[in-house]
Amino acid sequence: MSVRSRFRLKSLGLAPRLVALAVLLASLAGGSIAFSIISSARTALRDEILEAHLALADMMAAQISEYVSDVRAEALDLAERPEVTSAFAMNDFTVLNDQLAKWQTRRQDKIDSFAIYSIDSIDGTPLANSRATRSSVAVASSINAISRAQAVETGQPVIGRALLSKTSGTPIVPIYVPVHSASGNVEGVFCATLSLEGLTRSLVSLQLAPNSRRSVMDNVTGDVLVSEDPTKILTSFTTGRNAASQAARNGERGTMENTRSVGEATLAAYTPVPDLRWAVLLQEPSSDAFAPIDGMTRQALIWVSAAMLLAGLLAAGLALTMVRPLRKLRTTAERMASGDLGRRTGVRSGDEIGALGHAFDRMAEQLQDSVEELTRQALSDTLTALPNRVLLRQRLENAIACGDHLALLVMDLDRCCRGWWASPSTWMVGWSPSASASALPEFPSTGLTRIRCCAAPTSRCTWRSTQAREGRCMRRSTIRTRPIA
Repeated sequence: MSVRSRFRLKSLGLAPRLVALAVLLASLAGGSIAFSIISSARTALRDEILEAHLALADMMAAQISEYVSDVRAEALDLAERPEVTSAFAMNDFTVLNDQLAKWQTRRQDKIDSFAIYSIDSIDGTPLANSRATRSSVAVASSINAISRAQAVETGQPVIGRALLSKTSGTPIVPIYVPVHSASGNVEGVFCATLSLEGLTRSLVSLQLAPNSRRSVMDNVTGDVLVSEDPTKILTSFTTGRNAASQAARNGERGTMENTRSVGEATLAAYTPVPDLRWAVLLQEPSSDAFAPIDGMTRQALIWVSAAMLLAGLLAAGLALTMVRPLRKLRTTAERMASGDLGRRTGVRSGDEIGALGHAFDRMAEQLQDSVEELTRQALSDTLTALPNRVLLRQRLENAIACGDHLALLVMDLDRCCRGWWASPSTWMVGWSPSASASALPEFPSTGLTRIRCCAAPTSRCTWRSTQAREGRCMRRSTIRTRPIA
């Protein structure tokens, strides 16, 4: 902390410090409570959303597995139909084209097309298919020659690599089923192409949160089979920055707070598809998921701000009740220091400050009494209790300092009057003008000319001045004065 900041802090009064302290405590207490509540609510909401997403991902995975199983079961059933086996027995596949087209029409919501291949087909040219253009099917099917070979070798259905149909222009997944002869030998391969559009439509029936993204990936090839973004379907490009996508491709099941490759924070859930080497990935933007928490945070900030304002107002009111009596105490102390010993605080509240004010007033009273007693002792004679020379000299100096005309008459114990005058305008009644001839030397410190006269006990000496008073020397040696009209 710099010297300037320390000086500014010290220069702050008690009221600003109390207000700042109250606002600080309110902000710390309110902020801590709000942060704890919001943090707990955010954790609970996150866990609830992730749990719901994982359950929904498991449901989607089960639905996908059932969808593929239905298509595979259809392919197995059609591969064993007499129309197919008899065509292989007679080596005549011309009648199968129309039959395959009829079967595909009945199942077009799930199946894009049907085709039949020989076991030694290398280029993928089908023997029969449900589409009119065989060459297009041949070009597209050549990609899955290894899958067809696996179906022939194992005698079990094999799911090929997803591709784009050259006849319908839609993404498909071929399912290859071996065709057995009456003797049990594999004579050919029956292919049913699963429509990914139909799979997507079936998954849309599961309601997700707004702006949520669902995707289905092939863990072997890395291809995206289902996505909210059509441009990503059948692509396998990945930046590696999406941890949830990488976990899904590895066949893991779980949830996490994730960041997409584009930098968007999400809540992700992923799970493998049963009996398939596919994975389901659900992602919801964190901004949407935590929208209720953001609203709660804004409300908490408003409440904390209101609490800080209320605390500041209460502290200001409390500070005023404390500062006003203290200011009265300070003002009274300053007035007493300047000589006004009769000044009192007047603080009579029932708290500690009131007790302090009462004690201060008692101290002032005792101090005033002590000063008055000391003044009396300093300005009076200890034997006669009459004013002494110190008081006389003080009064003379004050009168001379004021610049007024003055005269003084003193009665000694020998009944002699002594008079002083300060200007030629002063004249004395009962004395002759020649009395000034008997004037004594001028009083050195006051500049007054002193005259002495003796009077009988019953006589009186009277003087007048243009701005003087009337005085009489009485027998009891007392002096009384009154203004002259």
